[in-house]
Amino acid sequence: MTERKPKKRLKLRIILSLSMILILGGLGIFLFRQRVTKFAVEVFLSSRLGTKVSMNKFQLNIALGHLNIEGLKIRNPPGFSDNILLDIPKIAVKFDPILFTTGRLYSSHADIHLKSLLIEKDKQGRMNVDSLEISHKAKPAPVFRISLLDLQINQVIERDYRYPKPFIRGHDLNIKKSYRNITGINQLILLMLADPLKEAGLKGAKIFGFYAILGTPLAIPLVVAVDSMGKGNVRKDIKIPLDNLYKLTLKVLDDLGDIKRHNIDKGYIYAKIHGASVNAQLKQKTKDETSISITAKWLFFPEHEVASGILYEIIEQSDKAKKGSVFAR
Repeated sequence: MTERKPKKRLKLRIILSLSMILILGGLGIFLFRQRVTKFAVEVFLSSRLGTKVSMNKFQLNIALGHLNIEGLKIRNPPGFSDNILLDIPKIAVKFDPILFTTGRLYSSHADIHLKSLLIEKDKQGRMNVDSLEISHKAKPAPVFRISLLDLQINQVIERDYRYPKPFIRGHDLNIKKSYRNITGINQLILLMLADPLKEAGLKGAKIFGFYAILGTPLAIPLVVAVDSMGKGNVRKDIKIPLDNLYKLTLKVLDDLGDIKRHNIDKGYIYAKIHGASVNAQLKQKTKDETSISITAKWLFFPEHEVASGILYEIIEQSDKAKKGSVFAR
């Protein structure tokens, strides 16, 4: 009897070990397949748009008919600055799993959050969105249809390099719109480009041209304000020490315009940017976090787009600086 117990324990350990190996192996294969699929989608979109496309997370569950993408970023096409053209934090799609296995993507509902769209003009006046390789004559794509799309649009940024110093404006839209009957990948991409442009009162000649040819999806008459726009004033808490953020803000304002006066002890910077009077106020919240407020006016009239564009540039530069470990702790 004493000899049987050790044998039973040994068998149990072997079974548990094998089970753990199978579970971990299965998980490893699943994660590997997801990574391969993610890479394939990035390559497909990059070739279709003619620019780099990346994403943080890609989850495809064919059995349940769910697709989730997080951190999708489409960069500027070649010939423009190395900035993000489209920043899409979230895409959630519910589709028919049976039709998907036949190469057709029929979605009953899709939810897309478009955080920011960058409209950039180079020194010759060429526009970045018009340089994307989008055309109604593109290579055949899988059958694609979305019955209902909920699109949230936060911000459109203009950056123009035709001036001695870059001209930047931010349009805080913060709206939600719904569309029916989207019938193609091209139409979806053009919708995410053309609709924010229309809402911001901007134009992209080729984008609108192809958009008109491909047809506009039927929009449900629903526009919901997510956040009210300010009156020439924007504010943000940034996780950077006060001294470092002050220096960064000073450089950004100097790059965009002319510094009139500044005082780090009192935490303010006054500048003139393309005719607008700009006031940056910085206040330390914690050791590693600073609150910054940007106010822009032309005479007595608020210039919200100017203030929003400046804050966008400060946030972009601070993110790049943190990634590059510029700020010493």
